[in-house]
Amino acid sequence: MVMNLKVWNGLPQKFKDVINQAAVEAERKTVTLYEELRKKEIPLLKQAGLQVIDLPPAEKEKFLKIADDEGWKDVLAKCPETGPKLRALLTKKK
Repeated sequence: MVMNLKVWNGLPQKFKDVINQAAVEAERKTVTLYEELRKKEIPLLKQAGLQVIDLPPAEKEKFLKIADDEGWKDVLAKCPETGPKLRALLTKKK
């Protein structure tokens, strides 16, 4: 969710609470929606010739780390102060 900070700060706390709860609920629904879409689309893509490659666990971790690091490079370069904080908030802890 994106909102002007001045507007946000001017809202009563009860409205902030409702907006935050709605944002959390929207995120949950979005994750569920994309998972449902993935389950429907993968068979269609395979039927159209897509080949799924399952990497060994170590290779998968290596690939995901490289993809994650590359995905954050631009954010960290443009926002050296807030980028690391945002990354910490949006990265799953292992």
